[in-house]
Amino acid sequence: MFIALLLLILWGAPPALAAPQEDVDPALEAAGRALARNAPLQALRHLPLDTAALPPAQRARTLSLRARAELRLGRILDAVSTWNTLWQEIPGYRRQVEAEMHRHLDALPRKILEVALEFAGDPETRRWLLWVLEEGQRPRAVMPSPSQPSPLAPRPGPGPGWGTQPQEVAVLLPLSGRYRSLGQAVRNGIEATRDDLGPHRALRLRFLDTGGSPQRALEQYRAAMQEGAQAVLGPLLRPCVQAFTQQGQLPLPMVALNRADTAPPFPEALLQLGLPPEGEADQVARQAFAAGHRGAFVLVPDTPLGRRLEAAFTTRFRALGGRIVSSQRYDEDRTDFQHLLRRGLGHGTDVLFLGADAAAARMIRPQLRYVRPEHPPVLATSRIRPRSPDPQRDRDLDGIRFTDIPALAGRRSPPAAIGRSPWPRLTALGMDALALILHPGAGSGETILQGQAGHWSPDPHGRLDPRFTWARFHAGQAVPTVAPGAR
Repeated sequence: MFIALLLLILWGAPPALAAPQEDVDPALEAAGRALARNAPLQALRHLPLDTAALPPAQRARTLSLRARAELRLGRILDAVSTWNTLWQEIPGYRRQVEAEMHRHLDALPRKILEVALEFAGDPETRRWLLWVLEEGQRPRAVMPSPSQPSPLAPRPGPGPGWGTQPQEVAVLLPLSGRYRSLGQAVRNGIEATRDDLGPHRALRLRFLDTGGSPQRALEQYRAAMQEGAQAVLGPLLRPCVQAFTQQGQLPLPMVALNRADTAPPFPEALLQLGLPPEGEADQVARQAFAAGHRGAFVLVPDTPLGRRLEAAFTTRFRALGGRIVSSQRYDEDRTDFQHLLRRGLGHGTDVLFLGADAAAARMIRPQLRYVRPEHPPVLATSRIRPRSPDPQRDRDLDGIRFTDIPALAGRRSPPAAIGRSPWPRLTALGMDALALILHPGAGSGETILQGQAGHWSPDPHGRLDPRFTWARFHAGQAVPTVAPGAR
């Protein structure tokens, strides 16, 4: 509220990016008038959510108005993200975007920008804020991936073993034993990306079975090196990845498909992907806080996974300055949640984080409406997406927003390999892993992959964190949506 009030004091309403008269529709004109009279929420309601099909000039004006309205509401990170989308996707407007962004952000007190920088999780948002603070350079334009339209942006300074496109890649996966189905799902994704390369791109994949043994994974790595492999994908299981983090330097570049529990430093030739549930809970907490929520009710199953989700959400939400009003756990065989809901919906609760799967959520949501018809927003993770969608039963989930991988929560149908997979997130992970290792800039310090499983960005130790997209239930179906707090 303080930031929004300050913005109203600092600015009037200078015009958004100019657009030819024939590209301006009444909705944009209405949004501009609302912004001119300091009504940013009303301006956002006039703007279309999906701008992909708009002509460039109309889309540019729409995104410009959206960014300025978001900024007027004090949502600095959302505004910078919107400007970045405009800058990246409509190159003809880059100079105007830079001027507009710098003018509006530079009018803010430096302290507010520094606080926004501290909370910014997206690397490109951070770079724009640093640019305005005159401490860095603007982000680079993204470049197309060799295997799919998802863009990759390389960074300078490759680490050991990186910098050339491999012709032969060894893939370490559990292809036998209890984890065989998981390994096969990843393999299907890797092969789908290889097939997308077409006949002009010579690439040999050698799949090596690790079972569930870290020792076997190390042996297969050595065998691959002796047989001429130039890069390695895998292993998939966390104990196997852990074994490689303890090996000092690795002769071959490796993209592991999970994250080790050990602390850095790690071998410089090792990148670690992974889709940990804690990452989703962390993102939900960040977005809840960015949307203005300050009092959270956490409701999770009393299981190891539920407790991990609870810890991740709670840690991040508190670190940002939020308050956990109540945290409740339930037995998985529970059917009556009214007592827990009444206990958790205390004074100051303005958001509910739900760590449930679809079966439990179908019972919780109707009881939540009964206990409190005007209940706070409900945010969840991808656990809530049903394995077997049933629009009739899933109407009980309507209104719940949740994180998921872009391939499932995006506006396009997922690739065929993902759509038919029993483990779609692992198949998407395999697709992204091969796309990453094939790119010449893969091992350099700030590579960003906007892939099927997430928008990946690395920390200083080579661990790539995915940024997920958002979906919501509407009429019993999961449909793409904007993040909480966006309009």
